[in-house]
Amino acid sequence: MPFFHTFAAGMEILVDDIRVEVVRRHVRSMRLTVYPDSRVRLVVPWLTPDVVARGFVERKKEWLIKHYCKMQLRQHRQEPQYVTGEPFVLMGRALVLRVEYVGAGGQGVVLRGDEMILYCHSSADREKRKALVEAFCRSELYKYIRGRLDECCGQYGEASVEFSIRRMKTEWGSCTARRRKMLFNLKLAVVPKDLIDYVVVHEVCHLQVQNHSRQFWELVESRMPDYRERRQRLKEY
Repeated sequence: MPFFHTFAAGMEILVDDIRVEVVRRHVRSMRLTVYPDSRVRLVVPWLTPDVVARGFVERKKEWLIKHYCKMQLRQHRQEPQYVTGEPFVLMGRALVLRVEYVGAGGQGVVLRGDEMILYCHSSADREKRKALVEAFCRSELYKYIRGRLDECCGQYGEASVEFSIRRMKTEWGSCTARRRKMLFNLKLAVVPKDLIDYVVVHEVCHLQVQNHSRQFWELVESRMPDYRERRQRLKEY
């Protein structure tokens, strides 16, 4: 079996049965990414020869296989059942779920010590319990980001911005500077607060610089000198 193969519909690179989609964009350097759903994409500058792209992937083969397998394992990991005794993480804080049944009304989640207590009806199935836990985590994340965002905007002379939280596949956050609106990934609810702070500062910097140029990263560094270390840790999630 040949290591590399080019398909008529567009260039792809085959690495031990792992398909790498090649996308040409206005970028300065090549970037190989393994997404949570196990898709693999190589972004290359427009004029990069195919042989150079293939050589880059070949040099990254060991890294690619390692991270591809990791994403495959995550996809097939058993889904939480939202029952007593299951471990949960809220903004870097390790918790244990405890389910308590209540009568009519009174459904919700509270924190008590190192426990996340889920109050629900005895008839609540897994999807209902999941919805209650996710609503609580979303609310806690929203309150934290709202506070940090207001603090950052005030500190850097920016007017307040609106934001929402939703599930995002490939980004931790995004900013539409023209409309002064931001989006944050619901999955931030599991990462430590100092990494959420990095994402907030990152997006606030986009209000001034709407790209990832050298100017942008210099601005981020001026506001968060250790951003590289935080950014690297965030990749682990």
